[in-house]
Amino acid sequence: DRVNVTGIYRAVPIRVNPRVSTVKSVYKTHIDVIHFRKTDEKRLHSYDDEKEHKLFTEQRVEMLKDLSKKPDIYERLSAALAPSIYEHEDIKKGILLQLFGGTRK
Repeated sequence: DRVNVTGIYRAVPIRVNPRVSTVKSVYKTHIDVIHFRKTDEKRLHSYDDEKEHKLFTEQRVEMLKDLSKKPDIYERLSAALAPSIYEHEDIKKGILLQLFGGTRK
């Protein structure tokens, strides 16, 4: 099954000895889950159980596919992310890579 999870990702350093304040460079990570929803394998065409309609209409899916074929999509997305923050394009692009990056398992 595939789920969408909304939450806070936390990384806590591991203490070598509870009595000593030094920590290792290894972190114990967990997610404080605020909301989760079970989704299907086909995310663009999945149904929302509560509303009984498609999450994306066919017109919206076509628009997203056309947008994905544009050569300047990376710049468009970085400009659309936090438009009130000027400059820092490299940081915005890094955040985009973290949002959309990853491998499919």
